[in-house]
Amino acid sequence: MNPFGPLVPFPQRTFSDRLTLHTVLICQGVLAIACAVIYLGVRETLQWSLDSALLAIARTEISAAIASPQDSLQVHEQAPLALALPAGSGYEKFAQIVDGTGQVLAKTSNLPGDAALPLPRAPVAGGPTYADIRHAGRSFRAVYWPLTKDEGDQLLAVVAMPTAPQQFALNMLAGTLALAVVLAGGAAALAARPLARRLTRPLETIAEAARQVGGQNLAARIPDVARDEELRTVTGVLNQMLDRVEEAFGTREQVIAAQRRFIADASHELCTPLGSLRGTLEVALRRPRSLAECRDCLETAHTEVVRLCRLVRDLLTLSRADSGQFAVRRVPCDLADLARDAVAAAEGTASSQGIVLDLDCAGPAPIRGDADRLREVVDNLLDNAMRYAPFGSAVEVRVWSEPHRACVSVTDHGQGLTDEERAHVFERFYRADAARARDTGGQGLGLAIAMAIARAHGGTLEVESEPQMGATFTLALPGEQSPARGQDPATRAAAADAAVGLRAAEAG
Repeated sequence: MNPFGPLVPFPQRTFSDRLTLHTVLICQGVLAIACAVIYLGVRETLQWSLDSALLAIARTEISAAIASPQDSLQVHEQAPLALALPAGSGYEKFAQIVDGTGQVLAKTSNLPGDAALPLPRAPVAGGPTYADIRHAGRSFRAVYWPLTKDEGDQLLAVVAMPTAPQQFALNMLAGTLALAVVLAGGAAALAARPLARRLTRPLETIAEAARQVGGQNLAARIPDVARDEELRTVTGVLNQMLDRVEEAFGTREQVIAAQRRFIADASHELCTPLGSLRGTLEVALRRPRSLAECRDCLETAHTEVVRLCRLVRDLLTLSRADSGQFAVRRVPCDLADLARDAVAAAEGTASSQGIVLDLDCAGPAPIRGDADRLREVVDNLLDNAMRYAPFGSAVEVRVWSEPHRACVSVTDHGQGLTDEERAHVFERFYRADAARARDTGGQGLGLAIAMAIARAHGGTLEVESEPQMGATFTLALPGEQSPARGQDPATRAAAADAAVGLRAAEAG
């Protein structure tokens, strides 16, 4: 258990506050270092000046002492020469001369009675020696200089000056420098705060734009108000990210809408044959029926079951295409032969509708593909063309081969497609004329399946149409000598093996 209670977290600071604080600390730190260097330099200068003054006075006193008899030694009360001390006035001279036993032979009057300056603990030999001493509760700087008179007597000259003026000057300097550091910190804060706000204002704009995006306003973008290159770069990158987010959400909405439309259309298409089948069976069970009536009911039910099975098979094909499990066999085949077989199979239906099928094959069109699936594409294109071709018109089927691809086109001379219809014509359950398509048995899945098969072969399926000018659907596939786009031999072999399993599953 914590005896001090729960820890109180530090209040969170904004980036602007931290930037201002760091700027102030850095400025004060740099200025403090500079002030420390100035202070130490001035202190050394004052110390050197004081030592130089003491040395000059001591040299004068020694010269006078050597020239005077020992019984008449004296020291000057005032400095015998003009001294230039940078710390100002207040320097009082203290001096004395002692013999080898420490007896004071001469001293200044400011050392009354038995008062004397402290002597060094160790003997002084050679030149002058400096020391910091205390006398009468005051701090002094002293110089000790030994001398030898002509008679051989060993004397010691002691000259001292108080350090109070020097310390006063240093204290004033320290206070001035400290005040300068504080004022500089305040000035830095005043200067850094607007700068920090200017730097963080684009970040606040970015945050506001992010909040708007979070509120489902996906069209919101960050205005380019930053003056700095780095922030402009961040703004540009975030706007690009928002573009991708908006695009992703738009795609998601489109996918959801397409799924809902697909479910609704699939349910409607499934309900139609199921409702017809149910109605036929209910009518058949209302009363006893003759053998002929029972046969008619069964034929009607069989027709609806076939229609229902075809719809389920088409939905299964599209589902496999969406999941990437739509595999096709790749064996040599001729697109021209597939077109001839499809036209021959459709001749009867075309004749009953008063439509003429016109086939134009310039020659063989060799490809590698799944003949059954490609035949299904041509059948769907023919079925679509005959559904919209007017009575007495022709449906033209043209097959040709190019250096790296083989093509087949189916053209009708019906009502054609508008730009909007052409953009949706390959969507599932889409009908340019819904009422007419249902009357003719169309479910709106044929072209979607044809597109899936074309893509599985590495080909394309395109439409060209103008209103009241008919429509031309063109299937283009890689030629036999041109490998399918995006598929290597190993992939094609795997696709062939998968196709065998797919057909077995469909047959089951």
